Amino acid sequence: MKKDIGETFADSIRLISETIPGNMNSLLHPRLMKYNDDEQTSTIRYEISEWELNQRGQVHGGAVSAMFDVSMGISVSVFSNRDVTTAEMSISYIRPFVGEAFDFKTEVLYLGKKLARVECKAYCCETGKLTASAYATFAYIGQIVNDAE
Repeated sequence: MKKDIGETFADSIRLISETIPGNMNSLLHPRLMKYNDDEQTSTIRYEISEWELNQRGQVHGGAVSAMFDVSMGISVSVFSNRDVTTAEMSISYIRPFVGEAFDFKTEVLYLGKKLARVECKAYCCETGKLTASAYATFAYIGQIVNDAE
């Protein structure tokens, strides 16, 4: 029996959060806010912790990069039903990441036979302003994710 997309998102986020406690992905605490299976879009929220801040009190660019990577990787994996790895990612930082939480809105643009292309935009939850955007290519690895439990 095939899992519901919402269940698959929840399982993917749980896997990231619980597999290796204390690694960067688990420390980010991604939270699914919404998704649209037909449009292949999702919104994942990150509430900022002190460890993610740089000396200016802004979210460190490396932490932002990890948030993009996790958001886009989860979305590609869920919508393609495949395990994936990042092949390439480009980020445009538009505004400093100052705030308590950020929504990363991902759209899967293309699911090919070997590669997937994704776009993601990050918004400050307090102001609603766009803070950065990213594009990435993911390569499929391994087997198709097993739907049956």
